Amino acid sequence: MSIGSRIRFYRLQKGMTQKELGNRTLISDSTISLYENDGRPVPAEMIITICKALDVTPNTLLGFDPAGNKQKMMDEAAVYIGILYDKYMK
Repeated sequence: MSIGSRIRFYRLQKGMTQKELGNRTLISDSTISLYENDGRPVPAEMIITICKALDVTPNTLLGFDPAGNKQKMMDEAAVYIGILYDKYMK
């Protein structure tokens, strides 16, 4: 999973639109879209800003799980699958 996919995942998990995330981070919603679709790399200085808005750690957003918390990863995957199901299967 890319950083853009993780931004989308945690944004949707918080029930936020791209516009709402943009308002919280002072980043345009079109730039948020580019980040989420891997159309533009996320600058290092924006990672902390996005983490604060999404209430996740940089390690989480970057895809590192130093504790090896398998259950948390399984729970996050289940949420993501539910989001995809609701969007594409209903």
